[in-house]
Amino acid sequence: MYEHQHFFPGDWQIQIRAGAVSDPTFMEEWFEQVFDNGLPTNVSGYVKRQRQTEAITALVEFQPSDIVTNAENLQEVQFDEFGIRRPVEVERLPEFGYRRIGDSLADDQLTFFSDNTLSGLRFNRSRGSLDEDLGFRRRNDGEDDSRFVGIPSYGQTGTPTEATYRADFRQQIDYPFHNENFNFTPFIVGRYTGYTESPDDDGSVNRLLAAVGFRMSTQFWKVDESAQSKLFDVNRIRHIIEPQVQAFASISNEDRDDVYIYDESIDGISDIAAVQLALRQRWQTKRGGPGRWRSVDYITFNVEANLFANQPDEYAFSNFGGPANNLQGISANGFRGLYFSSHPEASIPRNGVNTDFTWRLSDTTVLLSDFSYNLDEMDAATASVGVAARRDPRLSYFAGLRYIGEVNSTIASLAGDYKLTPKYSFSTALAFDLGDNGRNSYSVTVNRKFDRFFGTVTVFYDDQEDTSGIRFGIFPEGLGYGVDTAQFDSVFGN
Repeated sequence: MYEHQHFFPGDWQIQIRAGAVSDPTFMEEWFEQVFDNGLPTNVSGYVKRQRQTEAITALVEFQPSDIVTNAENLQEVQFDEFGIRRPVEVERLPEFGYRRIGDSLADDQLTFFSDNTLSGLRFNRSRGSLDEDLGFRRRNDGEDDSRFVGIPSYGQTGTPTEATYRADFRQQIDYPFHNENFNFTPFIVGRYTGYTESPDDDGSVNRLLAAVGFRMSTQFWKVDESAQSKLFDVNRIRHIIEPQVQAFASISNEDRDDVYIYDESIDGISDIAAVQLALRQRWQTKRGGPGRWRSVDYITFNVEANLFANQPDEYAFSNFGGPANNLQGISANGFRGLYFSSHPEASIPRNGVNTDFTWRLSDTTVLLSDFSYNLDEMDAATASVGVAARRDPRLSYFAGLRYIGEVNSTIASLAGDYKLTPKYSFSTALAFDLGDNGRNSYSVTVNRKFDRFFGTVTVFYDDQEDTSGIRFGIFPEGLGYGVDTAQFDSVFGN
């Protein structure tokens, strides 16, 4: 595996990746973290020039090994001529893009957004099968311990191995205006997407989509000078309330099942109507002491309701190409819905209510929580709660609990990093499945810092994979090692 990134004068940059894998199970067995969270091990080249509001891009990406090399693509299933399930991934041969974001028009009265791509796309089928090579057993009724690879996010209307050429042009014009009480921004969208191939074997498809919508918000607040608490470091409270409304309606001459789906944000769009009602709240206080006072978002609490009309039907597995099988009827109905303000037609159209809550107990301790409720199924979709703490300069840790209703998964996790001396540090990560899946894992790592590299010793255990052992590593400075504490920095606003 080789990776290189280079920045050139004139706002140009290039990224090159080249890799190959010999066996379908190699990455998962020997580089599990890369397999679970990393990019595919393939050959790709990416060139970009970004200047002010304009970006020009070119991407070539193909898989020389004919093997799916990361977990994200295992769920994208194709049946071969013998009815064997094989995962697929998308190759781009090549893809050119031109984008403009937030250009002012008509003496700053209008704002223009443009997103355009020309692509050569192909599904590459893995030579490793899910059943024989990767160990995924087909789901059978009555078998609670059966393993299931996942629900495809692309390729839902077929996965041909021949190339499809696609042109996608999306243009949006906003007309923002403001007064003393509210902000109001109506907008219009026009989109054309053309394909050289279609699932119905009718040749080319030309899809047109037109849409209108608006965003509206206001803000009001109240200050309570009497609010004081030494325990919670509160010195007056400023409560800010921001109600928001967004609405969107679109019409299209083609449905999503009339085209091949290579990218959800382009091919998987729907001619939906949607409304988002949101209430965003912040409680601010002052911290730091005399001469060092600063304003801090002490508590944030956001609630949004996403409501959709003309929702597309969820796909059953018999629609994914090849013979029907005993996975038929599995869908994602119970997951959460999301409304995307930048591209509303690409939203995940499930009716629901989403909330998130953050409480900064101090500058070094934060309580985090979120909850999503699916109104279509009238059931909890996801929920989580956790505490992130940083005790400079030695200790950082996170403890949390997360629930995902559709897969009946409740995971308790703990991760921490402790600096013993300037040269030695200690990190640990533990996860306990409190649901029916019963997966538990832990790892403990000791890190030794040398002048220009790090040495690590890790003890690990995973009961679902039935693996345990000791791992040694040497990492040149700059590549990172052990538990990544960037998640702590993002929580605390660094």
